[in-house]
Amino acid sequence: MFCARANPPRHTHHPLRIAMLGFAFTLCGCGASPTIASINNEEVRILANGANLAQAQAKAQEACNLQQRAAKLTGFRCEDRYCVQGIYIFACRLPTDTT
Repeated sequence: MFCARANPPRHTHHPLRIAMLGFAFTLCGCGASPTIASINNEEVRILANGANLAQAQAKAQEACNLQQRAAKLTGFRCEDRYCVQGIYIFACRLPTDTT
């Protein structure tokens, strides 16, 4: 017969504790790696997830390499109050295009 415990086990993970741990990792730069939010023939949008510009640039270059183009930063948009979640916007340009 199943008996319910009066007190939950001590090893349960409280949602607030998990959220605070995630926030701490984001603040120290240990956030998730950047991901491709959208891609088309001329533009790549990278969701930063607390990543720095160099990491976002590398991810954008991976995406632009599929078209034999080079990634060039054209903008950044904050997605939250502290700009931890942001979107880097890159243009995929021909390597000879200097504009």
